[in-house]
Amino acid sequence: MKISGLKLRQSLENELGLESDRARELPVSKTAQEISILWGKNKLPDIGQEGFTALAKAGLLAGVAGMQKIETLLYKFIPEPSASTNLSQIKEDISALAKKRQSVLNLSRHRSTCVNAHLNVLDPEKLLERIYSAYLPPAELKKFKARSNALLKKDISNKVDLAEWIKNSHELLRDITTSARGDSLTGDESDFELGKGIISEKALPTYLKQWDAFLREKIGPDFGLVFNQEDSPLTEQLRELETAEMRSWTTIVNDMTEAKMDPQFQKRITSHSQTRTSTGNEIISSQFPVKDKTCTIQRSLTGLSKEFIGEFIEDMYAQLEIYKGNGIFSASMSMGRAVITVSLPAATKADLKQVEAWLVKKFY
Repeated sequence: MKISGLKLRQSLENELGLESDRARELPVSKTAQEISILWGKNKLPDIGQEGFTALAKAGLLAGVAGMQKIETLLYKFIPEPSASTNLSQIKEDISALAKKRQSVLNLSRHRSTCVNAHLNVLDPEKLLERIYSAYLPPAELKKFKARSNALLKKDISNKVDLAEWIKNSHELLRDITTSARGDSLTGDESDFELGKGIISEKALPTYLKQWDAFLREKIGPDFGLVFNQEDSPLTEQLRELETAEMRSWTTIVNDMTEAKMDPQFQKRITSHSQTRTSTGNEIISSQFPVKDKTCTIQRSLTGLSKEFIGEFIEDMYAQLEIYKGNGIFSASMSMGRAVITVSLPAATKADLKQVEAWLVKKFY
């Protein structure tokens, strides 16, 4: 088999898109089915498949944002609960039930971030220039674009060629992001603190591991390159979701009980409780253009911290993973007196990068 670097990049982009779709759809589908069982056990009024799917998407959101979304939907579906209906308990049960599937979304998001970083630098005329031109001198950018083009023109005929192409494409990403960071940075900063496309020195080995595993899995077999299943827990979890039978009610209850014992889950419950009891905080609203759309951000005047904003940004991207791209994208979080909500029509990841930049500039 013989393939050019350009064709290889296109193939990898397609493979990543298909995998990301599976990682979004399978957890939602399985979780919705199990919520319907939970719903029936509680003898609640039928809300149809769309209702169960909406609750599944809410349950798969990480942190307090997921709890809030579940609660909002429950009061929408059951506006006048009976005396025997404990919506708080049902909210916790749905969140605990969905917790088992959240790892799939987290693994997919992490892998997509690492793989896309490499694909970006292998698009010299568009993404490489758009992302890094603000950080690099023109002459240096030109050299990196030449290296990128050389990789795209490279013919790959065997496993040695492929292994070398994997290594060289990562070295291109490493050199670009090192130059973009500049000499003033220590290399210990997190990706979040650095800015779009700039990866910390400490994170680069993880990016290489994910890139190498992705190519070995998706392309490697065609060239006789060995792939170890242990290197891709995401692939194994997706396979289990596709082939596993529905969990029994007993298993679901046992898994929910175990999830509720997790300290992080208990912290989420406590934080959401504190949010609901907090009062008297004034909310202000800001609007700014994102391409040809208007982003609205509502936030409290007090209580917002760097850590809170950082967690909200993570949750915002998590919610984008299960957003279909239609209608208004909305992400919100509150903890104590801190409240923030972002609303944006037909949101994309690129749009949220602009929202993230606005938040970082405002609060960092």
